Amino acid sequence: EEVLDLMLELLETGPRNSAYSVLGTLGQSSSPKARQAIMRLARAGGTTSDEALRILGERMSSDPEAEQIVLEAFYSGNPMKRQSASWALANSGSESGRETLLAALKSDDPMLANVAMSALGNMGDSPETRETLQDLAANAENPELRNNALYQLINTGSPIATELVRKAVEEGAPGAESAMSSLIMQGNAGGEELMELALPGLRADVSVC
Repeated sequence: EEVLDLMLELLETGPRNSAYSVLGTLGQSSSPKARQAIMRLARAGGTTSDEALRILGERMSSDPEAEQIVLEAFYSGNPMKRQSASWALANSGSESGRETLLAALKSDDPMLANVAMSALGNMGDSPETRETLQDLAANAENPELRNNALYQLINTGSPIATELVRKAVEEGAPGAESAMSSLIMQGNAGGEELMELALPGLRADVSVC
């Protein structure tokens, strides 16, 4: 108990690197006092809240209160909290975490959707994730969201990514050339073909300059 109290004091008064180390140790403790300290830090939004949220994310499947705190942070208007919570949801490995991130992809808030998309890339591929990304890459009105969905598909090696990039190149969509470069860097043969398709337009741009 005395050791635990000392660790909790370090969380409040110690340097940041020590606080991270202490949090990691507390995360292994089953003590109610340690649990409450982690939850308090996660809600506070301070410099160690990201680590506190990560720990709570790992407990989501067995601790409803931990899940609630992570969700509160994810839907908050605080960009740092959102980012940390999105990775906590992804690292939880839980189906509820995946479902929350997938639902956020369809949010009217493009910032929330982009944060969720980046985190989903850390959870691995799934049919539902792939289907949602394909829909966003083809139909999202927000250019940043559409491009991010396309990059996620390219990175997972989705066969439909080449056709979606082709469509973007043909339409002259913003970010199409960058997506094409990503295909080539992934060793996708379709990327070389798209380069030939884009060359006339690229040459025209150069001649205008």
